[in-house]
Amino acid sequence: MSLFGAGRIRLFQALAEGARSGLGADAALRALGPSSGEGADLLARVERGSSFGEALRAAGFPSWQAEVAAAAEAAGRLDEAFAGLAAELERRRAFWLALLPKLLYPLILLHVAPALMIIPSCVAGGTPLLPRLLRFLLPLWLGGAALAWVLAGVPGSVLARLPLISSFIKTRFFSTLALLVRTGLPFPKAVGLSAASAGLPASDAGLRRALDAAAAGSSFADALAALGLLSRAETDALRTSELAGRCDEQLSLLARLSAQRNAALLDAVVAALPPLAYLAVALWVASRIIDSYSTLLKPGGF
Repeated sequence: MSLFGAGRIRLFQALAEGARSGLGADAALRALGPSSGEGADLLARVERGSSFGEALRAAGFPSWQAEVAAAAEAAGRLDEAFAGLAAELERRRAFWLALLPKLLYPLILLHVAPALMIIPSCVAGGTPLLPRLLRFLLPLWLGGAALAWVLAGVPGSVLARLPLISSFIKTRFFSTLALLVRTGLPFPKAVGLSAASAGLPASDAGLRRALDAAAAGSSFADALAALGLLSRAETDALRTSELAGRCDEQLSLLARLSAQRNAALLDAVVAALPPLAYLAVALWVASRIIDSYSTLLKPGGF
């Protein structure tokens, strides 16, 4: 698969266009040719008699994507399902492509600024640059690795409730749920698949409450309120849209609004990183100056 899922986006878009044209999605797979990788694998499975949902599942695609295709195939809406999958993956890809350039400058700054500060003293003293640079950067790398290790050990249900992480989970959950509801998947199953797609663990207490409420026949809004990700205003808005039969549109709106909040929050965090990097370098320079003066002020230092 190409960078950030571009290959699958093209694949689903081609399948949508094939289904929309009336020729069939399998004709689109044939047009892609044997070099399409996953497309060729799907075509071989479909030609052996598998449905598109079964073929996607057997080819290793995420379960929520396979379920979207299976539900849409049964309802004769493959064009809408594949177009929705392509759009959803494109939104996720756009998020990461927008995030990477924002992180690049702070990362470069953290690595280049120490080198620029160390080079003059290395040249003056005739000492190698690389060992001194590594001594400066190693605590930074170890700190990042330690943070990643700590977060990896945090239970998924706890991690999913952290303020920043839960906001991203919420965006992906409601965006995926809107697509699954639109394709006609049963609500309890759509909730479970959307949670898995968003990274919400099956052990999450809120998710279990939502699934139990959905299985017991609770309204759409009440079941999702039990999840614990919706505010009161969002729950009320969803309840109103449920009366109008437009839950998928409201879920898409909630996902867009949440994505906008996430983008603003990320911009604020990334904007704060360069000043923090400058501060770290300034503190290091200050410590070196203090050490130099301390050495000079010691008896025999002059």
